[in-house]
Amino acid sequence: MIRLLSSSHESFTIPLRTPFRFGVVELRELKHLLLRAIFEIDGEEVEGIAGENLAPKWFSKNPATTLDQDVQQLEQSIFQAIQLAEDLPPAQTPFDFWRVLYRAAADHRPTEAKLVRQLGVSMVERAMLDAFCRRVGRPFHVVMNENALGVRVSAVHPEIADSQFDEVFPLKPAESLIIRHTVGLSDDLTQLPDILASSGIRRLKIKLGGDPKNDAQRIADVLGASGAKIERITLDGNENYRSLDSMRDFLLLLRESKELGSARNLLAWIEQPLHRDIALHDQTAELLKEFADSPHVIDESDDDLSSLPRALDLGYAGTTHKNCKGVFKSILAKILLHDHEQGTGRRTLFSGEDLTIVAPWSQAADLCVAVAL
Repeated sequence: MIRLLSSSHESFTIPLRTPFRFGVVELRELKHLLLRAIFEIDGEEVEGIAGENLAPKWFSKNPATTLDQDVQQLEQSIFQAIQLAEDLPPAQTPFDFWRVLYRAAADHRPTEAKLVRQLGVSMVERAMLDAFCRRVGRPFHVVMNENALGVRVSAVHPEIADSQFDEVFPLKPAESLIIRHTVGLSDDLTQLPDILASSGIRRLKIKLGGDPKNDAQRIADVLGASGAKIERITLDGNENYRSLDSMRDFLLLLRESKELGSARNLLAWIEQPLHRDIALHDQTAELLKEFADSPHVIDESDDDLSSLPRALDLGYAGTTHKNCKGVFKSILAKILLHDHEQGTGRRTLFSGEDLTIVAPWSQAADLCVAVAL
C-alpha cells in the first residue's frame, strides 16, 4: 500500500553560464524546485526526493504571461498535485498511485495547459518512485524490469496486451549514453570549436527559429563553425513553425540545398518543429509523408496519454522522453512504439531530451530512467 503523508520543498535560483535562447524566450537564470515527500509504503515511512528547473515558455507558450507568472504557474501545479496526492486513498502499486493521481489532476484542473499539469503530477510521481526504490532496496531498472511497479498497459491502452511489457525493455540498463551539445539560438558559434574539443562531444542538437531561410543558413553556419568531426545532428524547432507551408519551405531547403548536403547525411530526426496548435492536425499527415526521409518526433505536443498514438497515426516517427512529462508515461510510450513497429514494420524513435535538468536530483533521476528505457 502506498500513500503520501507529507512534503516540504526548497527553491534555488541557478544562474546560467551564458544566456540561452530557445523558442520564444531567452533565459539568464532558472528557478529550481526540490521536493521532499514522506510516503507510507507497506507500513513504513520513506522519504522520496524529486527536483526540476521551472523553465518558463516551454510548458506553456502563452505570450500574454510574464516569465515570473509562468514560473508561478509551474509551482502552483506542483503544489496542487501534492495536495491531490495527499487526499488520495492508499494505492496498491506505484502504477496505480500514478494513474489515479493523473486522472485526479485532469479532473481537478481540466482547463490548465496539459504539460503544466503533467509537471506537477510527475514531480510527485518521481518522489514516490524514489521512495519506493528505497523501500524495496533495489534500483529503478530492476523494479521496472520485474514489473514490481505494477504496470498494466491495458489499463491505459486497451488495444495492447499486458504481455508486451516483457518484450520491450533491456534486461540490463545501458552502461553509457551518447550525448549531444545543444546549440541555442543566441549562442556564440565562435565558442563551439573549443566546447566540442574540450568535451569530446561529436553530436549536436541545433535549435531552429521558425524562418526557413534563416534556419537553413543557421544549420550551415553551425556545421561550418564546429571545427570537429560531427557524427550526428538533430534539429529542435520548439514549435516555432506556425504553418505547414513555412515548414514545407524549410524541408525543401533541407532536401535540395547544396550547402546542407552534409546536414542531410547527419540528420537523425527533427523534434517538434510545428506549433502544438497544428502539429497533430489531419493535414500534417501529408507533410510527414512527403518528407518521410526526415523523421519527425513530437515533444511539446506529447501532453496527453492519447498524443503518441495520434502522432504515430499521422506519420510521426515517435516522441521524446523527459521526466517532466512523466516516468510511467514514458514506460507506456516505449511499449506503444514497440507495438507500432511490430504492427506496421515502420521504425520508430524514442529520443532522450534534456530540457534543463541539473545535478544532483533531477539529472540523476532523468539519466536513471533513460538508461532503463
